[in-house]
Amino acid sequence: MKPIMVVGAGVAGLTIARQLAENGIKVLILEREKRPGGLARSFSYGDFTFDVGPHRFHTDQHQIDLFIRSVLGRTAFEIKRKSSVFFRDKYYSWPFKASSLFQLPPAVLLGALRDLVFQASADGDSFENFVTSKYGRTLFNTFFKEYSQKFCFFHPRDLHRDWAVAGMERAVIDKKLKFYTLSNILKITLMPKAVNTMFLYPKDGCGIFSDLLQKETIERGARFFMGVEEIKLVKGKNRIHAVIVDGQEWDIDFLIWTAPITTLARLLDLPVPDLHYLQIANFNIELNRQLDQSNQWIYFGDRNLVFSRISFPRHFYPGNVPAGKDSLCAEVTVKNENLWQDPWIIKKRLIRDLEKIHLVREADIQNIHLEKVPEAYPVYTLNYKSELEKINRALSPFENLQCSGRTGLFWYNNMDESIEKALQLVEAVIKGQHPTVWRWWQNGI
Repeated sequence: MKPIMVVGAGVAGLTIARQLAENGIKVLILEREKRPGGLARSFSYGDFTFDVGPHRFHTDQHQIDLFIRSVLGRTAFEIKRKSSVFFRDKYYSWPFKASSLFQLPPAVLLGALRDLVFQASADGDSFENFVTSKYGRTLFNTFFKEYSQKFCFFHPRDLHRDWAVAGMERAVIDKKLKFYTLSNILKITLMPKAVNTMFLYPKDGCGIFSDLLQKETIERGARFFMGVEEIKLVKGKNRIHAVIVDGQEWDIDFLIWTAPITTLARLLDLPVPDLHYLQIANFNIELNRQLDQSNQWIYFGDRNLVFSRISFPRHFYPGNVPAGKDSLCAEVTVKNENLWQDPWIIKKRLIRDLEKIHLVREADIQNIHLEKVPEAYPVYTLNYKSELEKINRALSPFENLQCSGRTGLFWYNNMDESIEKALQLVEAVIKGQHPTVWRWWQNGI
């Protein structure tokens, strides 16, 4: 029996491989990194543990919750959420609350209240038009515009509204509230009882989830190839017959691709779509004292600060740092190729900016580690839907090919959503339906 090949050992690839192997299917998994997990990896340096930015699990789907808990077992740790936005030297709760609005500088507050009365229309598909219609021109100009340009290097008029919707829906856990607007921020404040959602986090780092999934998958007979350097695809008219992995050829029955869809296009000699992924340099910083900071993560929109987001591993699980010490992960999105080749060139600026916001002093820093994460997040530019449609049409003739996951589907999602779609895909494969890329994409992914 020929195996099913899964490319990419992130959350989606691991879930798919585990479920296929559990059903007695021969599975091979390829991963370019030496450890599984993708964005759901952890890095340990002695007694310090860091994730790839802030990660935790939450889902309203009972089946997905059971799956996550079954993998985590006793490592599951329940936490609340606390995140903020740093704006003009002050911290504001994120998602915004009415109390946060009234702490804004007077001119910004008056402008926001005026926007609440004279709400703009949402004509057009741009991020700018959409956010302006929800939050008003004042808050768009004072925060959202600058942050989006800093984070993904595109002007908000060149980003699709889906980029805003995805970000807001990821922030708002109670789906009944949809995404925030100025008006429903005030309504939420008047609710008799606040939403008190708990999240799951694996003890000793999010990467434990990925490690446990890999272990279970191997126990079910699957085979992993880690640190893969080169992949080639042997294709026919409507099938992919084999995959060449670092010079070794494997005949396959089915290919499930969770790596970037742009890479798949190149390997199949198809026109490469105009789709963009963010590259992130994570500076994992060990500190020799505990910080007076209770947030799990903070967003920084000021373009004069080099980092876009900082997360604090101790507030996900105390065991992520040694007793009496602390740590932080400063995320820097990178476009410049020279900076990507050597992110250490901004080390002095990074320390200076941390001191500028009075978070740490240079003397507090015990050590700094650098982890580069290429193709971390898809970016929804104005043309992304048409580009995604074109590549999915080009891929659809390959009857034994299916994309999945965040980068394979070009889908800015949460881990629970990747797991949900992965389980649906496995069910379809087992039933022999083998959905093509195009049909799968048409069904709303």
